[in-house]
Amino acid sequence: MTIPSLRLPAPPTPAVAGRFRARAVDVDAVRVVLGVTTKADILALCPSANVGVGGCTDNPDSADLRWVIVATSTGPVPALDGDWIVALSAGFEVLSNARFRARFAPLGDSDGN
Repeated sequence: MTIPSLRLPAPPTPAVAGRFRARAVDVDAVRVVLGVTTKADILALCPSANVGVGGCTDNPDSADLRWVIVATSTGPVPALDGDWIVALSAGFEVLSNARFRARFAPLGDSDGN
Protein backbone atom coordinates (compact mmCIF):
# COMPACT_ATOMS: atom_id res chain seq x y z
CA MET A 1 0.00 0.00 0.00
CA THR A 2 1.36 3.39 -0.96
CA ILE A 3 0.82 6.26 1.42
CA PRO A 4 0.16 9.49 -0.43
CA SER A 5 2.52 12.27 0.52
CA LEU A 6 1.05 15.30 2.14
CA ARG A 7 2.07 18.43 0.33
CA LEU A 8 1.35 21.88 1.53
CA PRO A 9 0.12 24.25 -1.13
CA ALA A 10 2.89 26.28 -2.68
CA PRO A 11 3.12 29.84 -1.41
CA PRO A 12 1.73 32.40 -3.81
CA THR A 13 4.25 33.62 -6.32
CA PRO A 14 4.94 37.33 -6.65
CA ALA A 15 3.02 39.10 -9.37
CA VAL A 16 4.67 38.95 -12.74
CA ALA A 17 2.08 41.01 -14.57
CA GLY A 18 -0.21 43.82 -13.59
CA ARG A 19 -0.06 47.47 -12.65
CA PHE A 20 2.73 48.73 -10.42
CA ARG A 21 3.45 52.00 -8.65
CA ALA A 22 6.92 53.39 -8.10
CA ARG A 23 8.03 53.30 -4.51
CA ALA A 24 8.17 56.68 -2.87
CA VAL A 25 11.73 57.59 -2.05
CA ASP A 26 13.34 60.89 -1.11
CA VAL A 27 16.70 61.58 -2.72
CA ASP A 28 19.35 64.27 -2.64
CA ALA A 29 20.41 65.50 -6.07
CA VAL A 30 22.28 68.27 -7.83
CA ARG A 31 21.77 69.41 -11.43
CA VAL A 32 24.82 70.13 -13.55
CA VAL A 33 24.23 73.50 -15.22
CA LEU A 34 27.26 74.92 -16.98
CA GLY A 35 28.16 78.37 -15.70
CA VAL A 36 25.99 77.96 -12.60
CA THR A 37 26.78 74.71 -10.78
CA THR A 38 30.11 74.82 -8.95
CA LYS A 39 32.66 72.16 -8.23
CA ALA A 40 31.75 72.54 -4.53
CA ASP A 41 28.06 71.93 -5.29
CA ILE A 42 28.90 68.60 -6.91
CA LEU A 43 31.46 67.49 -4.33
CA ALA A 44 29.06 68.32 -1.48
CA LEU A 45 26.72 65.62 -2.81
CA CYS A 46 29.23 63.26 -4.39
CA PRO A 47 32.70 63.62 -2.80
CA SER A 48 34.16 60.92 -5.05
CA ALA A 49 33.21 62.70 -8.31
CA ASN A 50 36.02 63.61 -10.67
CA VAL A 51 35.33 67.28 -11.43
CA GLY A 52 37.55 69.25 -13.77
CA VAL A 53 37.39 73.04 -13.87
CA GLY A 54 39.18 75.68 -15.88
CA GLY A 55 42.01 77.72 -14.39
CA CYS A 56 42.88 76.99 -10.77
CA THR A 57 41.68 73.47 -10.02
CA ASP A 58 41.79 74.15 -6.27
CA ASN A 59 38.97 76.70 -6.51
CA PRO A 60 35.85 74.91 -5.23
CA ASP A 61 33.63 77.86 -6.20
CA SER A 62 34.52 77.60 -9.88
CA ALA A 63 31.50 77.19 -12.14
CA ASP A 64 33.78 76.70 -15.18
CA LEU A 65 33.16 72.95 -15.30
CA ARG A 66 35.15 71.07 -17.93
CA TRP A 67 34.10 67.54 -16.99
CA VAL A 68 32.18 65.68 -14.30
CA ILE A 69 32.63 61.92 -13.97
CA VAL A 70 30.56 60.05 -11.38
CA ALA A 71 31.30 56.53 -10.14
CA THR A 72 28.05 54.55 -10.41
CA SER A 73 27.18 50.88 -9.92
CA THR A 74 27.67 50.39 -13.68
CA GLY A 75 31.03 52.18 -13.77
CA PRO A 76 32.15 55.77 -14.40
CA VAL A 77 29.46 57.91 -16.07
CA PRO A 78 29.94 61.45 -17.40
CA ALA A 79 27.42 64.03 -16.18
CA LEU A 80 26.65 66.47 -18.98
CA ASP A 81 25.06 69.92 -18.95
CA GLY A 82 21.49 69.53 -17.67
CA ASP A 83 22.01 66.08 -16.14
CA TRP A 84 21.22 65.30 -12.50
CA ILE A 85 23.52 63.49 -10.08
CA VAL A 86 21.29 61.53 -7.71
CA ALA A 87 22.37 59.99 -4.40
CA LEU A 88 20.59 56.67 -3.87
CA SER A 89 20.99 54.12 -1.10
CA ALA A 90 23.03 51.95 -3.48
CA GLY A 91 25.31 54.77 -4.64
CA PHE A 92 25.03 57.45 -7.30
CA GLU A 93 23.17 57.62 -10.59
CA VAL A 94 23.37 60.14 -13.43
CA LEU A 95 20.01 60.93 -15.05
CA SER A 96 19.02 63.19 -17.91
CA ASN A 97 16.68 66.00 -16.94
CA ALA A 98 13.75 64.19 -18.61
CA ARG A 99 14.40 60.92 -16.74
CA PHE A 100 14.90 62.77 -13.46
CA ARG A 101 11.65 64.75 -13.82
CA ALA A 102 9.77 61.55 -14.73
CA ARG A 103 10.93 59.85 -11.51
CA PHE A 104 11.19 62.66 -8.96
CA ALA A 105 9.38 65.82 -7.90
CA PRO A 106 10.53 68.45 -5.40
CA LEU A 107 9.47 67.72 -1.84
CA GLY A 108 6.20 69.45 -1.07
CA ASP A 109 5.13 69.35 -4.74
CA SER A 110 2.06 67.11 -4.50
CA ASP A 111 1.21 67.03 -8.20
CA GLY A 112 4.77 66.45 -9.42
CA ASN A 113 5.06 69.72 -11.36
